[in-house]
Amino acid sequence: MPEFRALSTDLQEYLSLLSPEEATAEIEKQRNEAAAAEREKQRNQVYFEQFDKLKARLSEYDLIDNKTKELIQDCNGMSQLCKLCFSAEIGNILLFELNKKGDFYSLIKSFGSSRGTLSVDDIYNRGCRAKGSALRHLKCNTTLY
Repeated sequence: MPEFRALSTDLQEYLSLLSPEEATAEIEKQRNEAAAAEREKQRNQVYFEQFDKLKARLSEYDLIDNKTKELIQDCNGMSQLCKLCFSAEIGNILLFELNKKGDFYSLIKSFGSSRGTLSVDDIYNRGCRAKGSALRHLKCNTTLY
């Protein structure tokens, strides 16, 4: 890995120009940044594992037509999935799945919910503001069971 060696050499040269206190602070800063990046990577992994699990669960519903099931599998994020589900009038199924167990805590947390559950308002406020989103219209007309 020549790039790493070059970076490592550059870092050593940079640190040699700093005072001992500054070098220690810089090393600590880099360690903290690396730890934060690793935590973010782990959160992203959990998020996408839960997202794939949610898509699989939605695809098991007999109430959802095959074309919509195919579109669900093509979604690459929660905002896109929410828009699809609400425009296909299956938002109640999506909310039911998200809220019935703690299986999707990372997905719910990504909406900023501290309650551990999601509502239509949470979804609208966070993820479905794009032009043409049907959720704004459905927000008032969707009945959840």
